[in-house]
Amino acid sequence: HFELDEPSKARNILAPLKPQFLMTQLTRLFPPNTRYLADAGNNAAWTVHYLNPFDRRFNQRRSEKRIGDDRRVKGAGLIQICAEFCSMGWSVGSAIGTALAHPNDPVVCIVGDGGFLMSGSEITVALQENLNVIFLIMNDQHLGMVKHGQQLNKSANIANKLPNISYALMASSMGIMSQTIETADDLFKLDTNKICNRKGPTLLDIRIDAKEIPPIATRLKGMK
Repeated sequence: HFELDEPSKARNILAPLKPQFLMTQLTRLFPPNTRYLADAGNNAAWTVHYLNPFDRRFNQRRSEKRIGDDRRVKGAGLIQICAEFCSMGWSVGSAIGTALAHPNDPVVCIVGDGGFLMSGSEITVALQENLNVIFLIMNDQHLGMVKHGQQLNKSANIANKLPNISYALMASSMGIMSQTIETADDLFKLDTNKICNRKGPTLLDIRIDAKEIPPIATRLKGMK
């Protein structure tokens, strides 16, 4: 039996957007064949815990993997995270590769503003190749895992602040369709059907609540 941490926050539609709420909405907003890549840091923690495992469309796709067959099949690999080196920014290029390998499936790259600052210029490749990749920027103007790790360990609050950048404007300057999402209403108004059926990438600059701590307490205990 799986239980969400803080389920009330997964239902909270107030601004700034709760990451918990955002994650539970993604499998409702995007079609069941969507492939998700979650970058290193808080993004991976939010995705693993809250990306709505109870959505029946998502479960239906997962169940398509044949029992006893180790080969990659149509329903496998819908969520990818990096659990080894965990380098920030890896998901941007990997999302482009995933879109090339699976041209009929929408690809959602879940990346923080810190990770995107490291390798975000790679989105121009998605533009050149007309790839249907949705770059979802979890924008809290911080290196979130650094900030929350310091907070949970009662350490000094240093070297975790990032500048307030309009990533939507950045993408627009490159000729990429983009939008800033600040409220639940902004999220619900997204025409995801149009986004998923057009040629070329889309960038969503999603302003999330920087105060929300992802479910990483167990990980931090193991590091002590």
